[in-house]
Amino acid sequence: MAEEPSMMQMLKQARGLQKQMKQIQKTVEKRDVSVMTAGGKIEVVCSGKLEFRRILIDQTLLENPDKRVLQDQLLAAVNGAIKKAQNLMAVEMQQMAGEMGLPTDEI
Repeated sequence: MAEEPSMMQMLKQARGLQKQMKQIQKTVEKRDVSVMTAGGKIEVVCSGKLEFRRILIDQTLLENPDKRVLQDQLLAAVNGAIKKAQNLMAVEMQQMAGEMGLPTDEI
């Protein structure tokens, strides 16, 4: 019969897990994701920390702008970048959980 882990062993594992999670967070925060809309004429770049680095708008969209379409496309790019950055963190956490033998479908 397998021996139950002691409280000290569980605390040590929890600290190790917390350390790994912080390291993943630091790594992801340094990475950037990019989303393009309007046929590549709008690009939004966001960090894994959800800080926006750049918003690029092609000059042709500004020459004869349809304000509503431009706003909608920009909003879609920003929301897409946020979702992509959040997904980046989720993927890293699932990978860590998988390496530790934890269920990954609940993350």
